Amino acid sequence: MGDAIIAATVAIHAGKTQKVLLACNSKWHLLLKETFKDELVPLISVDSNYTSRNSPTTVDLDLKTLRALDPSVILSARGDPRDYREIRRIWPGIKVKMNGKLPFLARQIKIIDLFYSMDLTSVKNRYQSWATVSNVNYQLLEERFFTLSKLASSKKKIAIHIGAQWKSRQYPFVSDLRKLLSECGFEITLIAGPHDGLPIGIHEIDVVRCINKDLVQKFQDANLIIVNDSSPLHLASALGRQTLCAARVSNIAEWRPPGCTSICSPIMPKGHWVDKKVYCSDDILDGWPSADLVCQEAGRILQK
Repeated sequence: MGDAIIAATVAIHAGKTQKVLLACNSKWHLLLKETFKDELVPLISVDSNYTSRNSPTTVDLDLKTLRALDPSVILSARGDPRDYREIRRIWPGIKVKMNGKLPFLARQIKIIDLFYSMDLTSVKNRYQSWATVSNVNYQLLEERFFTLSKLASSKKKIAIHIGAQWKSRQYPFVSDLRKLLSECGFEITLIAGPHDGLPIGIHEIDVVRCINKDLVQKFQDANLIIVNDSSPLHLASALGRQTLCAARVSNIAEWRPPGCTSICSPIMPKGHWVDKKVYCSDDILDGWPSADLVCQEAGRILQK
């Protein structure tokens, strides 16, 4: 979902000078509509079978309808060869403009990632990559965020989204963090997706499980969102909310959106590469930033 939100944010600006359609999985359409409202470009349903942990093994696409759209070019910043194959299957012969290929390879192959992890070249931020491939000035994304952020309330309300597809990407100290923030006088709401597992010390009665419109409303009601490196990070930025991300499993430099402050583990990867045995795991990892550090950073952000 993260790339869909990023692409939708960029498409707002690309669509001001040309006709733009956004192709993504239909299960994300409602959230995108609730997030971007009238800014959103028209959506196309492309329900591919590799987009999430629980994707079906086979998907039947309406190729006739998709091909009738007759786009002149397909843009992508993911660098994923599966995207390229899917594009060619749907629109044979279409012009494809795709960047992000080297970062994608570096994400899979550690020796290629040495260029990034040894600082021989800079890690590619996904927002900047989408902006570049779409010929959009990245500064416009920042300006949109800061315009929306001025609409946020001055309430001392913090939303903590605890969810992630895998336990290894879930911040484990939510219980301690909630206690510390409450002691500082903040009103805390814990949010989870419908199927998210709960961290140690957090019980079902403690959380609000919500998606789509309800999730957007919960985020809009807070003036700081605390997340891990997962899709809610991008939703919070798209809504113009200050965001604090606890980063551990992957390099937040690749995914950091406008308006995001990150507090990073000292063992966070330095390049694009991630250990799939860890990244796609339900093991609870050590090495995360402590609840004390996250609480201090949250207070600093809200005092600005």
